[in-house]
Amino acid sequence: MKRTKFVVLAFSALAVVLLSQNCQKGFGIASRLSTSLPSLNSPNSSYNALTISQNGTSLKYFGFFADAMTNSYISETSAVANIHFVQGSNVSDVAAKVKLAANANDLAVIMVQPLIFTWQSARLSADYKTTIQQLYQTLLNQQLLGSVLGFYVIDEPYWENVSFNVNDSNQQVYNNLQLAAQELNSVFGNKIIIATEATPTMDKFIAGNPWPGFPPEYNWVAVNCYLAQGPTCDTNEKFINYTSALFSTMTNKPNQNLIFTLDNYWNSDAGKTATIQQQLIQRTQLQYNLAVQYNSPALISFIYQSIPSSSDNLVGLMDMPLLKHEIFDLARSITQKFSNLTPTPTATATPVPTPASTPTPVPTTTPATQNNYRFFKAVNGEHFITLNRTEPPPSTYTYEFIAYVSFVSQLSTNSAQIFRCYSAGLSMHFVSRDPACEGTAQEGSLGFIYATQTTNSTALYRFFNLQTGDHLITTNYSEGINAGYTLEGTLGFVPTN
Repeated sequence: MKRTKFVVLAFSALAVVLLSQNCQKGFGIASRLSTSLPSLNSPNSSYNALTISQNGTSLKYFGFFADAMTNSYISETSAVANIHFVQGSNVSDVAAKVKLAANANDLAVIMVQPLIFTWQSARLSADYKTTIQQLYQTLLNQQLLGSVLGFYVIDEPYWENVSFNVNDSNQQVYNNLQLAAQELNSVFGNKIIIATEATPTMDKFIAGNPWPGFPPEYNWVAVNCYLAQGPTCDTNEKFINYTSALFSTMTNKPNQNLIFTLDNYWNSDAGKTATIQQQLIQRTQLQYNLAVQYNSPALISFIYQSIPSSSDNLVGLMDMPLLKHEIFDLARSITQKFSNLTPTPTATATPVPTPASTPTPVPTTTPATQNNYRFFKAVNGEHFITLNRTEPPPSTYTYEFIAYVSFVSQLSTNSAQIFRCYSAGLSMHFVSRDPACEGTAQEGSLGFIYATQTTNSTALYRFFNLQTGDHLITTNYSEGINAGYTLEGTLGFVPTN
């Protein structure tokens, strides 16, 4: 990709004014906006990890842009994503990457620009129809058509037309985009058609130059604007202006929706610092609220992988542990991929109630239990769980109490094993039900707990501190909330006594 991608937005009182003005001008925005959602200034405005889908938003898809482009990162991103952006040098290469998405029980978005457009232009290749037919036949032969959600047709076509001195008219670019979408729809049927545009194009449009936007066949559209671009996108007003301008081109296009690509990269090693990651976390929280406000169908993270050889020395999510943790929690809340955490009801000021269903009886014979001791490390705010009270050095860690008890061996039914993990990026320990420790280092088993609620058991909660990176493991729901931690979910359930 020649530039950094997608829409970066922020919301302020100015947004309400601009959107109101646009609706009065007949831009057709009102139907795509939710009017019953909280202001970003309200205390509950940022998303609560693991609970978004329970709040009834329109968000259905979460993906990582280009996670299967030159190399594939689907084995890592599929833990939380349900769509993957794939690209190949030919149709066979594309099919192989679609299969990777299918093997993960996910869907693929095929990036078709290098297959059907000429290099560095918005002009269609002479054989674009033949190539689309070949792609269809290849996917059909491999029984992969059902694993394709749609097509990312082209990246910033109007800007590319100008920046590479092709200089076709806007109408010519529009016509090419429409022909590509129409051919894809004709061959593949009902698939999602996606494209984005760059801020220089939007600047000209805002200044009064005519611009047609994207043809009505395009279902998901966005404007590309990122914090790392500096002054281009560094204020709320700029973000709102760009977004409002794009919306103004969507009148009489009822099938067209705004999508948001989360600001998850930096253009230097400064992106690995906590300071930059905190800024990007705040931007993510704003973007989520905007996605809800605009009834967006998808959030796309840009970008998971780091590309140190690129002109921008691009640092991706994989090398930003604080941000990665936040984004993975957000993704899970949309895709419901709770493989290692049990979803918990929305956080409130009171403890989470016991489910109404009849508790599963405790087996008549249960294994012996063992204490799980909790320590605290003041220098970095880390909470540490161990089976051995003498393990952590007293000069570094302060003993708190027995956090909970676990079973020494596996239960005959309703059993879940928990592990102690270590994140080198955060320099923190945490507890997980994932034997692979969510991509970090496993330090051993902490025993077994109940997978679901039983008689005489209580929830074992996991909380996260966005400021320090600490995970808090506790049976006391109020402890985590009162300490300002973000609720992630329940690891399972432990004996009450």
